[in-house]
Amino acid sequence: MFCYGTLCYVAESAPALRNLYGAVAPGGYLVLGYVNDQGRATYQGWLDAPDDHPDESFDPERFEERFRLVVEGESTLSYRSIHDALGTWPRSFWEFTDRPDERWV
Repeated sequence: MFCYGTLCYVAESAPALRNLYGAVAPGGYLVLGYVNDQGRATYQGWLDAPDDHPDESFDPERFEERFRLVVEGESTLSYRSIHDALGTWPRSFWEFTDRPDERWV
């Protein structure tokens, strides 16, 4: 199961996580890409100083509307919150896949 960049739009992350985790086939994985508190701070920084955003067409009002749940702290995840929702500790993506020799991002 793969969920990337979606949970930031969900106010109730814990039930969403449980539903996603429940859909994982036996022996499968739930792969998440989520906004954590560090991401939230970055988003807030862009809203506080929109001229610092790397995209010249950045629209802070649209961005704030789109990521309201993150900016307000209602939809950020941490290892602890994932554990609390699922009863198991999350693992790094790199624990079950091969890490490339060269940085790719």
